[in-house]
Amino acid sequence: MKMKMTLKEHGFTLLELVITLAIVAIIVVIAVTSANKFLPKYRLKNATSLILSDLNQARKLAAKNGSNCTIRIDSSGEYYDLISNSTTIFQRNFKTDYGWKDITISSAQNPTFKPCGEIIDRATITISNTVNESISITMSVTGRIYVE
Repeated sequence: MKMKMTLKEHGFTLLELVITLAIVAIIVVIAVTSANKFLPKYRLKNATSLILSDLNQARKLAAKNGSNCTIRIDSSGEYYDLISNSTTIFQRNFKTDYGWKDITISSAQNPTFKPCGEIIDRATITISNTVNESISITMSVTGRIYVE
């Protein structure tokens, strides 16, 4: 009488594990590469949204306080301040506050809102990133804000 022995296999072989890890690593590299292409555009849109929000806040603050309110953009392009009654309400720095080292802002003049909601002089703020994309925010003397 012959006895048949069967061995039950449990787990995975080393080769199967190595192949699985290699496939996962390839997928991760592709995902990270794809995400890095979209990050500059994402940051540019978020920076634009923050500036729009702060411009609207400046207009409302000017009306509330009955005095001019200015968005002062630093010449380095790294940050801007919201100033009311010669007092800095807050400062926004995209590089240190958000880690967005690829975003710069510029403007020929600082937009100043009057208490009636108008702007003293027409102003344009340009937000740009390191891949040569930019968005302009233009404010008319009536206080309207346009994104171009």
